[in-house]
Amino acid sequence: MLVAAPNWAATSFIQEVHSLVTGATRAEGFQDVNKVFGPPQGSETGLMGSLDVLNLGIGGEIILRFRNPVIYNGPGPDFTVFENVFYDQTSGRPAGSTNLETGTVAVSSDGIFFLEFPTQYLVQDPPVNPDYNPDHYIGFAGLRPTFSHPNNGISPFDPTVSGGDSFDLEDLVGLPGAERLDFENIRYVRIRDTGINPTDSLGVPLPEPPQPGDQGFDLDALAVINGKQDTGRTSVPDEVWQVYP
Repeated sequence: MLVAAPNWAATSFIQEVHSLVTGATRAEGFQDVNKVFGPPQGSETGLMGSLDVLNLGIGGEIILRFRNPVIYNGPGPDFTVFENVFYDQTSGRPAGSTNLETGTVAVSSDGIFFLEFPTQYLVQDPPVNPDYNPDHYIGFAGLRPTFSHPNNGISPFDPTVSGGDSFDLEDLVGLPGAERLDFENIRYVRIRDTGINPTDSLGVPLPEPPQPGDQGFDLDALAVINGKQDTGRTSVPDEVWQVYP
C-alpha cells in the first residue's frame, strides 16, 4: 500500500502512508486513509474528539513515510501524534480523565528496522481499573486531547499548547538497537494499536483491555516539529544483504 498526501497537505505533516494493516472491529465511516493527511482537527476545549480520523481497528498498525522534511533529533520533542482523544466527564471519574486509546510508536531510518519508544503503565496502589488518567501511561500515543485546529490559531508544532502526544528521539538514544537508527534522518514512523491484551514494554497489563464494541486507535494527524532536508544515505541492514549470496 502506498498513498501520497494530496498537493494541499503541508510537508510538515504526514506525507505518505507506506503501509496499513487494519485490525479487528474497525469503525464504519472512519476507514478513509486520506483523513490522516494535513493538520489536526481538534477542539480548543478538549471536550470533543475529531471526526477527521482513520480508525486502525484493534491491533491495527500504520507506517508513515517522510521524505521532505525527514524527522531529526533536535531540541525538545521532535514530533506529535494526534488521536481523537477528549476529556471524559463521566460521573465519578477524576478531573482530567480522558477516553484514552493506547498505541505504541516506533521509528526507522530504513523502513526495515524499527525501534519502539519504551512504554510504562504506572501501577496504582490501590489498583485502578479502569484507569482513565493519562498521567499514569508513559510513552504511549492516544492519551491526550487535541487542541490544535486549522481555524483556531493553536499551533500544532508547539507541544505546550497543541495537545496530542509528543515524542523526543533523545529518549531512544542508548537503547539496544539505537545504533541502527540514523537520528539525523528518521524517515518512517509506525503507530500500532496496543491490541486485545495490551501491556507496556515491561509486560505489565494495562487496565481494562478493549471491550466488545471498542474499535482501537484513531489517527488524526502527525506534526513534524524538528524536520529538515534528508542529508544522507542510510546503510542497508545485514539481513538484507544476506538474501544476495
